[in-house]
Amino acid sequence: MKINNKTAKGFTLLEILVVVTIIGLLAAVGVVSYGSLLKGSRESRRKADLEQIRAALEIYKSANGAYPTTAGAWWGPCTGAGSHTDTGASGYVPNLAPTYMNRLPHDPKEGYATANPISPANCGAAWNYCYIYRSNSIDYKLMANCGPESTVATNDPYKDWRTWTYQISSSGTSLGW
Repeated sequence: MKINNKTAKGFTLLEILVVVTIIGLLAAVGVVSYGSLLKGSRESRRKADLEQIRAALEIYKSANGAYPTTAGAWWGPCTGAGSHTDTGASGYVPNLAPTYMNRLPHDPKEGYATANPISPANCGAAWNYCYIYRSNSIDYKLMANCGPESTVATNDPYKDWRTWTYQISSSGTSLGW
């Protein structure tokens, strides 16, 4: 049987390669966009968590006359900050939860031990993505350690002087880093 080239149907190799290349490019753009969307979502959650803790700290101070103290040490759920819990006297903000909030929130990427490319020296396995708190009962500082995951605007009110953390602190804080 002889095949007539004019009636044969199908795609040429070149046509298939063009279609595969276009699909590959669209998939790559989609993956990058999805990753950026996830980062933005985690950044929003970090800011909301810090704001929730700040509000509870102000209520605590109103009721008790001082902020919960850590004797000037950094406390957090990550190993570099003592592996504290999220409620009670051993909570990373002592005695804030469950009385003033149900439980202390955790960073959306907590436990992620890969170094943050923005500041690898401060975001290793012991000081991974986690919320850390420090207080001398008069002042406090609360940080989202190793976040933001991307560069933030210089006018972002949560941005600390380091590029690798968000922070909230009491108005007269003199605790230093």
